[in-house]
Amino acid sequence: MKKKILVVSPTGTLDNGAEKSIVNLMVYLVEQGYQVFNAFPDNQHETKERYVQVLEEHQIKSISIQTAKWWWPEAPGTVPFLKTEQILAYQQAVFTIRQIIKDEDIQLVISNTANVFQGSLAAACEGVPHFWLVHEFPTKEFAYYREKIEFMAQHSTAIFAVHGNLCARLQELFPASTAVQDFIPYSHIEGTPLQESTSRRIVSIGRINENKNQLELIKAYHQLKQPQYPLIFIGDWDEAYKAQCDDYIAEHKVTNVHFLGHQNQPWKWVSQSDICVFTSQSESFSLVFVEAVLNGVPVIVSDNLGYQSAKSFLQAGTMYPLGNVEQLVRALQEHLEQFEAYKAESLAQQKYAQELYRLDRCYQNILQAIEEELTPPANELYAIRHLLGEVDHRHLLSLVDEQSITVYFEKEGAFSEGHTSVYPLELEGTIDIVLPEDCQKIRIDMTERPSFYTAIQLLALDYDTSLLPTFTNGLVYRDSYIFPNPDPQIIFHVPPFYGKRLRLSYCLYDIDQVASDAYIGKHLAQELLDLRRKLLQLEAKEVAYQQELVVNKNLRQQLEEVQEQYNRVISSRRWTIPTTLINFFRRKK
Repeated sequence: MKKKILVVSPTGTLDNGAEKSIVNLMVYLVEQGYQVFNAFPDNQHETKERYVQVLEEHQIKSISIQTAKWWWPEAPGTVPFLKTEQILAYQQAVFTIRQIIKDEDIQLVISNTANVFQGSLAAACEGVPHFWLVHEFPTKEFAYYREKIEFMAQHSTAIFAVHGNLCARLQELFPASTAVQDFIPYSHIEGTPLQESTSRRIVSIGRINENKNQLELIKAYHQLKQPQYPLIFIGDWDEAYKAQCDDYIAEHKVTNVHFLGHQNQPWKWVSQSDICVFTSQSESFSLVFVEAVLNGVPVIVSDNLGYQSAKSFLQAGTMYPLGNVEQLVRALQEHLEQFEAYKAESLAQQKYAQELYRLDRCYQNILQAIEEELTPPANELYAIRHLLGEVDHRHLLSLVDEQSITVYFEKEGAFSEGHTSVYPLELEGTIDIVLPEDCQKIRIDMTERPSFYTAIQLLALDYDTSLLPTFTNGLVYRDSYIFPNPDPQIIFHVPPFYGKRLRLSYCLYDIDQVASDAYIGKHLAQELLDLRRKLLQLEAKEVAYQQELVVNKNLRQQLEEVQEQYNRVISSRRWTIPTTLINFFRRKK
């Protein structure tokens, strides 16, 4: 029986190498008969929909987890949440992952990148083996995780790091008792043919940000002084860094530079006559470098440690010293002047890379480890597992704690405590109600304290008909019920022909979790925006209406003036005498 595996992903998007590579690994594991689950942070990125679609197409169950922050607290990136909210969100994420482990009988948890830790905690608390896959050097924005290395070693059955310099460096940093095994991130090339073209271009693919260091390429392009060759950037960007690039381009009057933004299939935008340039300050094993080689495109890269590892593995590409713009200019000149020679060399390297770069070889160590009988690492966390993600933190100070819905059945024209049914309140629920004999009216008390519902519906089951309330002490807006005061009540009249079987359904707004889609503030803010938009539309129509009134008034005034002039003319002697004579001679005829 193949294992059930849960992968905890860093972003839940398709815009970075770590995610692309783990998606390829998950797909391969499913093809080998494993059941694979994927937990990732909820996000609004443009590639999320495609990310989920790819997982579904390959029978990988995806679980989106709402969170204030997904990576370690010290990791780069600011979030608009209080520290308390972040801590509770971490606990909630661990709770959710623990529930997945228990509900799905997960036998192995894999944390993808050093930045995510919730999977390791959940695995430790549930006594399940855990792998950690590391993609990033502990330098620059990722330097923070050096202090986590001891923890990572203690709470992992196995540690894997990207082949080459990263693996070697981490082996030095991890305890001597921990073996760091290597893997190669795998990128599946769809085999999309490059565009046919004889025009040379310089192309860079990847998110435009400080680490990718595209400004260095723009400076080199400016010094190259050959604007007949377009400089093309394909990828989304960080606004602040993109502004730096734009400022440099404007200040130095650099022409023929084009930013195409994010493209789902960037290689469709690359031609057979292009040169790829990648200038990153730090990489582990650049997938876009690998993709360029597999596509037979001449490549120039900086000499960061990750590019060094990829170049050594693939035996391809031209390297220049990071930060040395003059050397980059010379490399560009050589590639443009001797393009045919570099292109022929790239095509030869392409064949070698295609034979070498296979998924089963790239993930060989991970695949072998998965097949083995695994035991969870000895750790102290198991002893205090009840303190880590043991409870659903959405219910802390929750609306539903110790609250209930009471249904009062009318008896002899009144409601009394002796004729009631009580049901526990949930965040979202349904209640089946059977009316007593001779009862045609019920009162529903939606708890005893102020509460807010996205919807409340009472359904007559025999007729599948929704009944409208005859009274409520709350505010009704569309489907929402707002009860700002204690003791919220709704009264329904149920004529006998509707039958005795009713079903109450309801859903509470979330008033605690700002990140939740059900957060009441979001809904009210959206309603306010919608109403403002409608108000602006009405104001515009009011202005247009007033303008039409002015136009109509002017036209009416002009008409009155013309009519007055007409009346003056036809009543004047100059008009009446000739008219009389004309009429006289007409009669004579």
